[in-house]
Amino acid sequence: MRSFEQSVSRIESLIRRDPARRGLLGSDGGDLGRGELAAAATNLADRGREIAIVTGFAIPNQHGIDAETDGPPGAVILADVLQRLSMDVTLVTDETCHRAVAAAMTAGCLNTQSLAVCPLNGANDWCHQFLSDHCTLTHLISIERVGPAHTLESLHRQDRAEAAPATKFEALVPTSAHNRCHNMRGDTLDEFTAPLYLLFDRLPERIPNARSIGIGDGGNEVGMGKFAWEILHPLVPGEHGPRMVCRIATDWTI
Repeated sequence: MRSFEQSVSRIESLIRRDPARRGLLGSDGGDLGRGELAAAATNLADRGREIAIVTGFAIPNQHGIDAETDGPPGAVILADVLQRLSMDVTLVTDETCHRAVAAAMTAGCLNTQSLAVCPLNGANDWCHQFLSDHCTLTHLISIERVGPAHTLESLHRQDRAEAAPATKFEALVPTSAHNRCHNMRGDTLDEFTAPLYLLFDRLPERIPNARSIGIGDGGNEVGMGKFAWEILHPLVPGEHGPRMVCRIATDWTI
């Protein structure tokens, strides 16, 4: 029988492929986040009791607003596994993406009553209330959920051996892009997506013992703030990398 380490290593080798050439795992970022899967899975298995999984990514187009369909199925599969392990799981999304997430839950035979939907208006209060209502959370997980770009303050908060490259940051990232959510084309999404990243911003203060996990592939998702801005943005293809990489860090980022 395969050991846990062998199994996780095999899974990690599969998920770390880059067929879409997003760039994060290219020649310069080959070790970015390596080992995070094993650490996150171990902590989740050992300590997981009450879990919230945040997902849903808005896609503006000429016909209106759609939702990505890669994050929700993954969130549903994870929720199903955790529920089978007797954990209490809530899926979280916003108005824009709730139909896609609900459809994935129905297809996965999950009860949609465990879906929490954040409104676009009043999201700040909603996030505050959600953490109050789920004060026994052990883990907050993001799967393919957009997060806001860096600010000078967040740049200086990141862990790094040397001083933050503030001058370069100011030259490459206009103030208008600070703390804004962007897609891979560099378009801002704040008008179409609720700021569910506030749950991760506030988690350490509101529920200090809870742990967070971020999963993404483009650099603009919640969790990517764990990696220094100057390391991450050159790996994002196109000219938008410096201003779109997410500032929200998680305990583990996959």
